[in-house]
Amino acid sequence: MIRNSVNTCNGANGYFSGFSTGNVAKSLASLPEVIFRGLVEWQRRALDRANLKTMDGHLLKDIGLVREDVAREVSKPFWRS
Repeated sequence: MIRNSVNTCNGANGYFSGFSTGNVAKSLASLPEVIFRGLVEWQRRALDRANLKTMDGHLLKDIGLVREDVAREVSKPFWRS
């Protein structure tokens, strides 16, 4: 019975298949990069929306937008796509 419990905890029954300390270490090592990419994306969205807000009517028409589209887009928080 004890051996079965140990095997269960170690993943012998498939609960933790593919789990290893190496996978956790890789995930933790890539965390700063994931955070950095997220911050860069948020900054890009904020800048894109700020630029969109300053476009005049003929430029908006060229890209197929109207003022209502712009108002909807620039009202979104930077973390929403």
